[in-house]
Amino acid sequence: MIARLKQILRHNFREKVIAIIVAAVLWVFVMDDQNPVIEGAYSAPLTVTGVPQGFRAFYPDQQIKVTLRAPRSMFVTYESSDVRAFLNLTNFVEGSYDVPVETNYPQGFEFVSVSPEKVHVQVDPIVERPMQPETIITGSVAGDAVVKSLKKTPETITVVGPGTLVATVNRVIGYVGLSGNNSSFELQVPLTAVNEDGREVKNVRVVPSAITVGVNIEGGVEKKNVPIVADLIPAEGWEISDLKVDYPLTEIAGKEEFLNQVVSLKTAQVEIPVGQKTFKGVLKLEIPEGISSKITEVGVSATIRRTPIFRTENGNQNNR
Repeated sequence: MIARLKQILRHNFREKVIAIIVAAVLWVFVMDDQNPVIEGAYSAPLTVTGVPQGFRAFYPDQQIKVTLRAPRSMFVTYESSDVRAFLNLTNFVEGSYDVPVETNYPQGFEFVSVSPEKVHVQVDPIVERPMQPETIITGSVAGDAVVKSLKKTPETITVVGPGTLVATVNRVIGYVGLSGNNSSFELQVPLTAVNEDGREVKNVRVVPSAITVGVNIEGGVEKKNVPIVADLIPAEGWEISDLKVDYPLTEIAGKEEFLNQVVSLKTAQVEIPVGQKTFKGVLKLEIPEGISSKITEVGVSATIRRTPIFRTENGNQNNR
């Protein structure tokens, strides 16, 4: 039997070897032709890992292009959800960084490139800042009634968030709608953190998110409109110009004996330091006892310039 096998193998041995080699080459050729190695790109959402406790990372919400190389069948088998693009922030501290994008992908792929290669990241500590909420009245009460006072509970709230964002919070405001009421009432007022321009500051929390406001309404009062005067005090040798007040008039109300004593309402006084050339801010109104005002604060802007100096005929200098 063994001798018979040896005879079969030896018979046309060279031709048999050539046939095996040709078959192997043809198999490789066919496989390469049907499942060639190609390059392809996946789009993966950018994520972060390793953010230190007590910190928050800010980075663009973007898709990352990951280019890989593999047999064509691999690209059919796997989808974009199988490829990850991430930033590793382990051991990072507060600051701004350009962080390399790292990738994870299934075994059998070969990495080619990633775009973008780096992403800018801001790492901020989470901080807390106590503030007093401010209420803004909208609408008006009915008839001869007037808002005598507002009671806010709690009187202090906390703004929580990344340090650089919390620092931009100028005020925490809530709107109290009067809606024609003629008697006292109480309501829950949602709060919003806003910047110097009155725009909401995103990615911070106000704790609590709402306060209770008790509105004390008094009837039988008189009303009239009075001008608002911005009380800005420039430094010596400087003067205010181009003064603008958001609301030049406000409606005030009170008993007649109190109302007759008021001809205007001033804002809180602000002293402008030497060299400051512009002013912009929200100022509270100084409201006398026994009087209520529909407006309790007002936006004020102004230009501050040096007082012009004129020479007299005898050569002396006089301020205008």
